Amino acid sequence: MQSVENDTSWAETLSEVAKSDRRWTLTPAGGEIAESISTLDLEAFDLILIDDSKTAAQRTETIRAVAAKTPSRPWIVIHDYEVDEYRRAASGFGQKYSFKLYNPWTGLVWNSLTHSRRAKSLDRILKQNKNLEPDDVKGWLNAFAISSFD
Repeated sequence: MQSVENDTSWAETLSEVAKSDRRWTLTPAGGEIAESISTLDLEAFDLILIDDSKTAAQRTETIRAVAAKTPSRPWIVIHDYEVDEYRRAASGFGQKYSFKLYNPWTGLVWNSLTHSRRAKSLDRILKQNKNLEPDDVKGWLNAFAISSFD
């Protein structure tokens, strides 16, 4: 797991929480997150979470930078997807799905056609379990254990 951070305070918090997890690395970004995307091999990731920046304009640029690299392997999750700018910035991805069950929305975008069926299965599982609170980890683990996610 790799975090790219340009917020020193948040990086310190993450470092403290994850200090004993050898799977996690922190990559400091000296400037904007969008600027650091060019140095990353996005195909090395299974999942990319975009939840960066202090302004919508900065996060929009991060989304555009990831889309411009047209990664085919990873799923890209965009937090606060109800923001119009984020959805427009994600137009560079081949496939898009909005999860609107909870607010803020979550966007799932990708370029591989093989992910489409799984996105619909994920949405079905979420809707079937809409009475679970978002932080009910045991409940969600159980929901996925008994559901077909293919």
